[in-house]
Amino acid sequence: MPRRIRSVGWRRRFFRRPGCVYHLYCRPDGSRYLSLLAPADWQGCPPHPYLGFWRLENDMSFSRVAGPETARATDGE
Repeated sequence: MPRRIRSVGWRRRFFRRPGCVYHLYCRPDGSRYLSLLAPADWQGCPPHPYLGFWRLENDMSFSRVAGPETARATDGE
């Protein structure tokens, strides 16, 4: 995945705020959605595959946040 992307087609049910971090998951049908909940909030068992966490920039694009959770989530990609 690129380090900076637009949220075209990502589903969300909350107001997005620039500067905040969101978690990206993928449903079995391939659709992606943003969540405020990290894998740890699901006690390590999220309902769908975790694709990493992203920060919403002022231009409303997302930048991937590098960190231990992202590294684990992207192993094998």
